[in-house]
Amino acid sequence: MKEGLYFLPAQPSIYSINITMDLLYQRFAHINKQNLQNLVKNTITNNHYKQNNNNCSECEVCAQAELPNKRNKESNNKIQYNYIEKISSNLCGPFRIKTHNKKSYFITFLDKKSRYLKAQLLANKTEVLSVFLEYKAKAENNIKGYKIRVFQCDNRTEYKHLLKYLTKEGIIIQLSPPYTHECNGLPERINRTIMVKVRAVLIQSNAPKYLWGEAL
Repeated sequence: MKEGLYFLPAQPSIYSINITMDLLYQRFAHINKQNLQNLVKNTITNNHYKQNNNNCSECEVCAQAELPNKRNKESNNKIQYNYIEKISSNLCGPFRIKTHNKKSYFITFLDKKSRYLKAQLLANKTEVLSVFLEYKAKAENNIKGYKIRVFQCDNRTEYKHLLKYLTKEGIIIQLSPPYTHECNGLPERINRTIMVKVRAVLIQSNAPKYLWGEAL
């Protein structure tokens, strides 16, 4: 059974017989309708889920969640990288409302080739280096023979200690101007997408805002 798909059983059961496409749509944080249909088609052998006429373009929750959304221009950079060879990172926060365990930030690490994304909650900016070291160790251990060669982030002060470490290790650093979202487009775009999903989950469930970390 694939991780994360525990509520999509391969065979119909007493627990899944009343599950609708609308419910799956909500569970996947208002995923694109076509992507949801592809997911159901590719992971479920029996078409036992009730079909609904949910339309993302008419969904009030989606409209509220995506209200501040802006689209950045696509990059023209066509350089090909191997797995974990190039990692892009971005830090979000501080958020005005902390999580129940006092987290105010989250950081993302994105593999350029596979688009595999790691998100981690942080209590403060000083944790950036330790979180990266943990991520690096796991990534290089899981993909034998590959190492992080290029690291991309914006030139904000929270990356100061991490950049010193990267320089010492001979890892190429690609910096964009601080607070200039367009120049760090891919991780910025993904962080925006994540926050749209977080808002959708909180709005849909009427959950208190301090549960944004759990939604993330």
